[in-house]
Amino acid sequence: TENHKKNPADDEDDADFAEITSTPTPVFDLALKKTTTATNVTIGQSVTFAIQVLNQGNVDAKDIVITDYIPAGLTLADANWTNVSGKATLNSPIANLLAGQSTSVNITFTVSGTGTIRNNAEISAAKDKNGNPATDKDSTPDADATNDGTPKDDVVTEDHKTNPNDDEDDADFAEITST
Repeated sequence: TENHKKNPADDEDDADFAEITSTPTPVFDLALKKTTTATNVTIGQSVTFAIQVLNQGNVDAKDIVITDYIPAGLTLADANWTNVSGKATLNSPIANLLAGQSTSVNITFTVSGTGTIRNNAEISAAKDKNGNPATDKDSTPDADATNDGTPKDDVVTEDHKTNPNDDEDDADFAEITST
């Protein structure tokens, strides 16, 4: 109904536009790195491992449960974790982890053995922001240390679901040498 020829400020009625909003496909993708600064220790000494959880997806995560597989040579010495049959579980799951963010928790042990001691940890469960169990893009959160592919230290870029020879990035290890 506007007349652009008479009033140049009016809209031309032979052209129009429409807008759409595009949202990315939801991707749930958590990863874990385990590190320690104490590499050479002695029996009776305390050793602390840092467990970093990364949200590599575009979906917020909540209620992230971490399991630490206690190896021979280490004894749990951390009130924030509970040991049941050689598996330590973080007493309070990580409540919230926004997309693109990371957070860390520590676990402390007393060294009770000698030699090279490898300590593994894994994300054993997680939910999406609505509290629903989530399917991770490239790994399978669980409390089974035997199904994580070939472990590679600090690798969080491989896709175990696409390539079973890749590292499952929701699990990682750190090693110490005890004398």
